[in-house]
Amino acid sequence: MTISLKPIDRDNFRECIGLDVYPEQKEFVGSNVVSIAESKVYPHRVPLAMYNDDELVGFVMHGRDPEKLRHWIVRLMIDRAFQGRGFGRAAALALIDHNETSGGLR
Repeated sequence: MTISLKPIDRDNFRECIGLDVYPEQKEFVGSNVVSIAESKVYPHRVPLAMYNDDELVGFVMHGRDPEKLRHWIVRLMIDRAFQGRGFGRAAALALIDHNETSGGLR
């Protein structure tokens, strides 16, 4: 498993909004299109596409409370085709590494 987090751009936007969870999970996770829209209104929220090698497997949005300067994971979803394989844990670890190597959030 080789996990990478990449910005949402015109090349992966449609694929990211096409990621899906099981019907019984939908009430627990916000839609990716809404999350991406929120990131435009709340610039301290950063959406990222999650890849295993070159295959899109999930979506994560992280942020930093602008007043308290605390970091948090706003959204984390793994496409239903990839659930149960450890990608959720891998995404959390990749996000920690991403923040450490990139100097934190923008």
